[in-house]
This record gives sequence, structure tokens and C-alpha cells, in this order.
Amino acid sequence: MKTKAFTLIELLVVIAIIALLMGLLMPALAIVRKMAYRAICGTNISAIYKGLLAYAQVNNEDYPKAGGRSSIWGITASWDAPSLKQEDAFGVPPSRQASIGASLYLLIKYTDLSPKVFICKADEGVMEFKLAYFPNNRLPQQDLKLAWDFGGKSNKTSGSPPAQYYSYAYAIPYGGASTEIYRPSTSRQPGFALLADRSPYFILSKDTVNPVYQFTEGADENKEKMGNSTNHGRDGQNVLKNDGSVNFFKVPYCGLSSDNIYSYAVGARPEVGQITNRLFDTGNIYPRNDSDSVLVNEGIPQGSITQP
Repeated sequence: MKTKAFTLIELLVVIAIIALLMGLLMPALAIVRKMAYRAICGTNISAIYKGLLAYAQVNNEDYPKAGGRSSIWGITASWDAPSLKQEDAFGVPPSRQASIGASLYLLIKYTDLSPKVFICKADEGVMEFKLAYFPNNRLPQQDLKLAWDFGGKSNKTSGSPPAQYYSYAYAIPYGGASTEIYRPSTSRQPGFALLADRSPYFILSKDTVNPVYQFTEGADENKEKMGNSTNHGRDGQNVLKNDGSVNFFKVPYCGLSSDNIYSYAVGARPEVGQITNRLFDTGNIYPRNDSDSVLVNEGIPQGSITQP
């Protein structure tokens, strides 16, 4: 028996219908993927919080701070120091420096967290930290607990170490002895922002640099989004509070007293913040009061906030 074949016109109609359905489904799938990434990212942050608590329990209720009391924010001097002395890892006074990555890496060293937990899938350009990426280091290739940071000056790969191996901004524990009372600890207020998606002011690649704006009521929505993290298309950021809650906020003004969690307070209006143009300016980037959240990470400095 002869079977009737599809005509060319019928095939084109079928293809057109399939293309139309794909066109309708793709945006929906993109939204589903975006929501899934947000959820996974929030789960990672919750895991990090458990590590923070475990660390604080054996550290006088203080959360991780690499280096010593007088350490300043800077790239770890020798992250693969074989002697495992802090003097080797963070330099010697008065130039002792330690990175935000080094502070978070203490959770890998002492609380068994995996480097994978520090990666947000929506954060383009990051990769899970592995010692194999650093063939000239002095550490055993499998012993992550001997390192002090997510990479350092000896990095041989592309990118901005250690920024390319972790996705989150942490409440800065540096700023000198006078600001030691503001360092992150379990004694901070429950609504204090402790950790969040990557800061929009310190980013991975110059290719993603965009102007960043202060929040102004009624301002252009697209401009307001530029103050959000780059991790989720600037739609908002997952934020960990000191009470352990993790929520997705559509604006960065979600700290205590409507504080911008990514910048330090200026004057009597904590919601109006600014960031220095220099990445490692220890004279500027630190909390101004007990309710001031300043979440930072390594990366390429994007510059000061401007008005929309």
C-alpha cells in the first residue's frame, strides 16, 4: 500500500509551528532557570552561614577575619606558604594585608566547607577553586586546607584572583583597631547584613562595567538596578542577615535603617552611601557605625556612585 508523504508546504507549516512554540517557551525556560539559580545561590549562602556560626563558636563569637587585629584589606602576600605561619601568609607589620577571600577561606580551612559552596551559578566568569589551577604553588595538590585564600599573587590563570573563585560579598572586618568594634560577629544586630551576592562596585571583568547610581525614590527603574549585584542580572541580591535569614531583595537598601549594604554610611542619612575609587583604600572602606553594613569582595573597582 502506498503511503502519502508530507508535502513541502506541510513540512514548512510544522517547522513554523515548532519554531513558534520554542519562541514562546524559551523566555519561560529562562525565567525558570533564573529562579533556580537564585534558589541554589540562597542555599549556598545558608550553608556558609552554618560555617560562620561554627567558626564563631570557637572564636569568641567573632566571624572569620584573616590576619591579625591590625591587618588591612589587600591581596594575601603568600597564600601557598608552606610554613603555614600567618606572617608568611599575610606579610609582616606594618604592611600586613589580608583579602576578603582569605577571611572566607578560613571556613574551608576550619569548618569543612567546600569551595563549591562559594560559587553562584548566575555569577558569570567564576570557577570552583582548585589547587591544580596553580601548578607552581608549593602545596600538595589535594590539600585545600593548607592554602590561605582563593588564590593569590602566584596565580597563573586569567582573571582577578581571588575574586574569580568566589561569588559573595562579606561584611568587611578590616579598617584598623579603631573600627574593630564594628567587625562582623554574632553580637551584631539580627538584621545586620552579613553576606550577599557579589558587590556591584568590585566586579570580575571590565567588560561588565556600568554606571552605578544612588537610590532615589521614583528614579528610573533601570538606573536603580545598576546598584544591585551583577550575579543575577542586576535584578537584586540574596542577602544573609545576622539572624540566619536569607532573602532576595530587589534593591541594595535592605540593611538596618535602609542602609545600602554595599557602601558605607555618609552623614545622618545611612541610605546615602559612596565608595572610594581605589580598591584597597583602608582610610575609607569601613563601617561608620554599629548599624552600617559594608559588604565587599575582591575584584576590579568600578568607581563612585553617581546620581541618576
